[in-house]
Amino acid sequence: MNNKNLPLLIDIIFCVILLPLMIMLLPVERWLTHNSAFVFLLVIWLYAVYFLNRKLTVPLVFSKKRYWTALLLLLLTVFFTWLVTEAGAPREFFRHRSPDGHHHFFRLSPREQGICRKCIQIRSLLTP
Repeated sequence: MNNKNLPLLIDIIFCVILLPLMIMLLPVERWLTHNSAFVFLLVIWLYAVYFLNRKLTVPLVFSKKRYWTALLLLLLTVFFTWLVTEAGAPREFFRHRSPDGHHHFFRLSPREQGICRKCIQIRSLLTP
């Protein structure tokens, strides 16, 4: 394989295989029905972060030795990622029955939903 084609091959593998797999870990099909604008914003933002880091941040660090600029760009992407997930992420209502029989309703962010679902999956695997 030619070394000139390696960066293109890495971009294709990441954009066609890895990033869609990471997106599929989220409850995207449920979000599409209720908040499709957020899903499109999230997908576009994930690809933008990849290409920003790939084409701008990494070359700033390794070729031009501009560490503070690269650090600032990384911090800005982390901040905007947090802003996208907090401001636009659909919060869903869940119902929980307490031991006394009362139903409690609460809202979970997507991060908390993923944690709850993983706990439920693990619990179902452990119980016979």
